[in-house]
Amino acid sequence: MNQGPSAAMNQDESSEVLSQLVAVAREARVDPLVLRLMEIRTWLRDDLADLEKSCLELLKDDAPLGPESPDGDSPARGAARHLLSMPGKWIRPICLLMAARIGDRQMDQQVRDLALTCELVHGATLLHDDVLDEGEVRRGRETSRMAYSNSASVLGGDHVLILALQMAHRSCPPHVFSALLTTIDTMVNAEAHQLVHKGTFDPSREVYQTVILGKTAVLFRWALMAGGHLAGLDSDQETALAEAGSELGMAFQLVDDILDLIGETNATGKSLHTDLEEGKMTWPLILAAEATPKAIPLIKAVAEGEAKPEELVQLLRELGTIEATRDEARKHSKRAIDLLNQLPEGRAVDALKGIVNSAIERSL
Repeated sequence: MNQGPSAAMNQDESSEVLSQLVAVAREARVDPLVLRLMEIRTWLRDDLADLEKSCLELLKDDAPLGPESPDGDSPARGAARHLLSMPGKWIRPICLLMAARIGDRQMDQQVRDLALTCELVHGATLLHDDVLDEGEVRRGRETSRMAYSNSASVLGGDHVLILALQMAHRSCPPHVFSALLTTIDTMVNAEAHQLVHKGTFDPSREVYQTVILGKTAVLFRWALMAGGHLAGLDSDQETALAEAGSELGMAFQLVDDILDLIGETNATGKSLHTDLEEGKMTWPLILAAEATPKAIPLIKAVAEGEAKPEELVQLLRELGTIEATRDEARKHSKRAIDLLNQLPEGRAVDALKGIVNSAIERSL
C-alpha cells in the first residue's frame, strides 16, 4: 500500500531523530551492545514496533486466568504484562529478524510469530527465574513477583509459555517446532541442574557449561536457526547459524557473569551481586577456586552474609579471573564470527556480526 507524503515525511523525521540519538549515544560512550541495537532498531523500527504491540495484545485475551480485579485484570496476566511491558533489548527476536533478512525475508505473519515466540519463551523464563532466585529488580523495575506475588509470576510465566507454543505450532515447520520443544526442555533441565548445585560451591566447569548452554545459549541457537529457515538457507548454512547462536549465547552469559560482579545496576537493570549472594558458581568464581584455596571459603562467607562482596571482587581482580572471563567470552565470539563468515555477505550478516562483537564489550 502506498503511503502519502505526510506519512513518508513522518518516517523520514523518525529516522533522522533515531540517527541523532545514535550519534549522541556514541559520543556519550553508551554500552556498545545498546548502541548496536539502537542502530539496528533504526533499520527495523516498524517491524519492532509491530512486534512490541503484538506482544502486549496477546495478553488482552478474555479467557480467565484466576480471579479478576475490579478493572478486569488477573494477577497472572498482570504479572506477565508487567514484565513484557518493560523496555528490553529484544535481542533474540532481532537476531531472528536479521537471520531471516539474509534471504531478504521481510516481516510477514510467520516471521512475526517466530520472532514473538523467541521473546515470549525468554519472558516466561524470566518470570520463573525471578521466583526461583528471589529477584527484586528486573530491567530497572521491581520484578513481577514483587509487584504481584510469586504465585502470580509463576502462573504468568506458564501462560506466556503456552502462548509461545501455540504461536509456534501455528507457524513453525515440523523440524523448527521440534527444535523449539527440545530447546525448552533443555532450558528446564538446565534450571533444574542449577537448582541442584546451587549453594554447593562446586567449582565444576562441566556443571557451569551445562547450565549456561541450557539457560542462555540454546534460545539464541533456536532464534538464529529459525531465522535461517525463514531466509530459505540450505541445511549447512542453517546449521552454521544455529552454532553461531550457541556461541553468541555462551559469550553473552560469560559477560553477564562479569556484570553481576562489577556492573552498574542502572545500566544492567539487575541487582548487583545477585548470583554471588545466591552461591552460584559463575565462571570468574570457578577460575578463582582453581587458582587459590582461599576462594571457596570467601565465596561461602559472601553468600552467607558474613563477608562483603567487594572483598571477593578484590580477590578476583588480583587473580585476574574477571579479565580471563572476558577473554573466554571473546573466544566464543570469535567462533561465532567464523561461523557467520560461512553465510552470504550482506547487511544482515554484518548486523549479526556487530551484535556478537558488541555483546562481549558491554560496559562494566
